[in-house]
Amino acid sequence: MAGSGDEWRRTFDAITDALCLVDLQGKVLRCNKAFAACVGRTVDEVVGEDCCALIYGGPEHPAEWPLPRALETKAHHEAEYLLGDRWVWAAADPVFDEAGALIGAVHSHAVIDARKRAESALRESEARFQLLAEVAPVGIFQTDEHGATVYTNRRWTEISGLSADRALDRGWLQAVHPEDRDRVAAGWGDAALTGRMSHADYRFLRPDGTVAWVVGDAAAAVDASGRVGGYVGTISDISERKQAEDLQKAIYEISEATYQVEHLHELFASIHS
Repeated sequence: MAGSGDEWRRTFDAITDALCLVDLQGKVLRCNKAFAACVGRTVDEVVGEDCCALIYGGPEHPAEWPLPRALETKAHHEAEYLLGDRWVWAAADPVFDEAGALIGAVHSHAVIDARKRAESALRESEARFQLLAEVAPVGIFQTDEHGATVYTNRRWTEISGLSADRALDRGWLQAVHPEDRDRVAAGWGDAALTGRMSHADYRFLRPDGTVAWVVGDAAAAVDASGRVGGYVGTISDISERKQAEDLQKAIYEISEATYQVEHLHELFASIHS
């Protein structure tokens, strides 16, 4: 039995979150090394002390503190809140005896400053992206890891003629010209499946019947672990370039036809001379 007790203690102490077991009055019955270190005491000094006094220095505690609520409601509670100038996460779970009677709770506690800073940095980054995307001269879109659209900017909706709501998931394909739709869908599906970059020229058929030629490019957004979290892409309106190319092609075809007609006249004259 002593061996199993030692194993339990090693497991308890291996947990990096601060943990303690308290009775119905909030007195600490057991704690791990992380909890003792968190309150600046040894494990032996913590046992028997009031959990609230150890953490908060007295009987007063934040309203968000989950331990009293867990003991009152006999249910799990957790919360994130500021403790001085530090963000903490705390959770409490009720403990029952074999007869089902409440006998105490397990309290968990962790400092989450690093996570909160990362979340704040992410929000700021997303806000900057949204601002830049809304003033960008090209259409911008984002998808999830499966290639389903989750965001389009204002310029994208202007080029395609499709609202941002209707473009979500794979709704954007409905704006693609019917003659290009299957090709574009197959190409995008393959890129999303393999994680490779996507590049395509295609047409949007707007609700008013006008056609917009675009060139679309997209690349995978890869996180630090190498996992594809989604795709970010752009579309550029190349209608004027396509019109110029079509005009140049038409001029060339007319020139070729004229040249052939002139030579037919010469051939006809030589046959009948």
